[in-house]
Amino acid sequence: MNPILQDKINELTNAQKFECWYLVKHNPDFCNLCYMIDALEEYQSFHNAANVEDAVNQKITQINSSKGLSLSNNYRTLRLAYFFGLLKMGETGSYQDAVLTDVFKEIRIKCNSNYERTDLYQDVINRQIEKLYISSEIDESYNGVRAKFRIFPIMFLYKVLLELGNTTGDYSISYVEYAYLVSTTPKTSDYLQTMIYIKLLRDDPSAESSFTQFDSKFDNRMNKAIELLSFLDCSNHRIKIKDEYIKYVASVVYAFENGKNEFVSFAEYEKFLCSTKSMRDFADDKLEDGEMENSDTIFVDESTRLTGGTNVILYGVPGAGKSW
Repeated sequence: MNPILQDKINELTNAQKFECWYLVKHNPDFCNLCYMIDALEEYQSFHNAANVEDAVNQKITQINSSKGLSLSNNYRTLRLAYFFGLLKMGETGSYQDAVLTDVFKEIRIKCNSNYERTDLYQDVINRQIEKLYISSEIDESYNGVRAKFRIFPIMFLYKVLLELGNTTGDYSISYVEYAYLVSTTPKTSDYLQTMIYIKLLRDDPSAESSFTQFDSKFDNRMNKAIELLSFLDCSNHRIKIKDEYIKYVASVVYAFENGKNEFVSFAEYEKFLCSTKSMRDFADDKLEDGEMENSDTIFVDESTRLTGGTNVILYGVPGAGKSW
């Protein structure tokens, strides 16, 4: 096996469980989440149940019966609503004082509270998944297991798929490449190394078995959110940009790379996540005067910023961006 690939395997061997792009282990179905938020709102307003768990159970049981659905009644699924910007944490961090966001209210209006009609708000689903950030304070392990992860995973995935497609004509990666090479990438600045890993693994397909041993260790569930994006085809154990959306994905990545793509604080990210703005809107935004003051620069990675000038010889797989 190529020694560089072996180094990656050693890295994964020494990594902690779930040291990767991570979402909590619940189904990220927006229909299910939105009906649960309805139940939470009723509980907050009327205390119509002993606790949030009972309120969600009663509401989901009623919806399943009246609409013939099979929604989960596990109230812990609500945790995902924070990741997608449907809920905002209140002062105590408990569901009792969670705040319904403009994103959720937009969905409610678009589908008239018939949340199973995801076709009526698919644009919102796409937008909110693209805004995911791994990891922020929404993630309980963002300063623990995922302390070194500071990345917009969908933007990074788009970039990888585009560069491979521009080089090979195939805008896709295998699930193995995604699960063990892409979703274990902690920062955008590690992009070139990730592309090299993919190239080397494709040159030596027999090495795949050495990666699949980590299946349970990196069961990150981010792929379940990725599958909800209408721009990607996630069938046949591959993730591919649909032909009709290649130009769209390229335009989003271009805007992201050439505009604003960092946050100065969690508060700024949370405000953006819970808004109806898209990644393209964010890239075009400019910080207002004074917004930098008294902020914790938890998202800015200065270690990758170059100062001064130097001559560098670059090498890497085709399409990795050497000319740029």
